[in-house]
Formats: sequence, C-alpha cells, structure tokens
Amino acid sequence: MQIAEDISSVVDLVFGFDRSARADIREAGRAKLEILLRNVADQHLRVVSVKVTGRADRLNGNGNGAYTQRLSERRAQTVRDWLVERGIDAKAIEVLAVGDAVAVQPCTKKTRSTKALEECLLPNRRVEVSLIAEKAQ
Repeated sequence: MQIAEDISSVVDLVFGFDRSARADIREAGRAKLEILLRNVADQHLRVVSVKVTGRADRLNGNGNGAYTQRLSERRAQTVRDWLVERGIDAKAIEVLAVGDAVAVQPCTKKTRSTKALEECLLPNRRVEVSLIAEKAQ
C-alpha cells in the first residue's frame, strides 16, 4: 500500500525585478527548494505531482498584462527545468502562470518611491512549488 504525504508547504522562489533566470532567484528560495529536493532523495520518496505556478508583479511590463503573463511563464519554466535537472519526472510537473493577476501584497500606498514600491511588491515576483510524494509503507 502506498501512502501519499505532502512533504512540504508551498515553497516560494522569489525573483529579482523583471528577471526570470535561475540566477535571479533569491538565495532563501533556492535554499528552501534544495532542502525539499534533498528530503525527497533522502527519504526515498516518489514524486507524485508538482505544481509550479509563476507570478509577476504589476510593475513588470508597466501594466502590460501580456508582458507579465510571459514573464510569469518564463519564471515557471525556469523552475520546472531546474526540477527536471534534479531528477523530477517532467510528466509529474504541472506548470501554470498567472501573470500579475493574483497579488499577495498589493502595495497601494501612493507615496512610495519607485524603489520602495519595487521592494514592497517583491513577494509577488515568485514561483510557488507544491510537491506531493509517496513513500512505500
């Protein structure tokens, strides 16, 4: 009998402003993903599914929805490719991109400088990774 267990909460990988390459992922997110992948390997788990959701903030593309959509797609693809390189079966990975449609942090205060606004919107420039694995009982 196989028992499915969610071995992680959602791992957020935050990208630099208007960036989508692996090198543009902030270190804290890279470290969390590496820990998750190491746990999968160390516990000899079989990955059942991975959901990778790319996002962008409203400043990326200056309000151009098509641009933020493409940026979130590139971010999600970057993370998907990394997972495949680390041994996750590509068929187990579902990739979604939502552009700037779902903001975690709206940052509506009007008096912010551009730099302060970029920093405030940082949590919106991310890829969420949710992984479910099975362990033989």
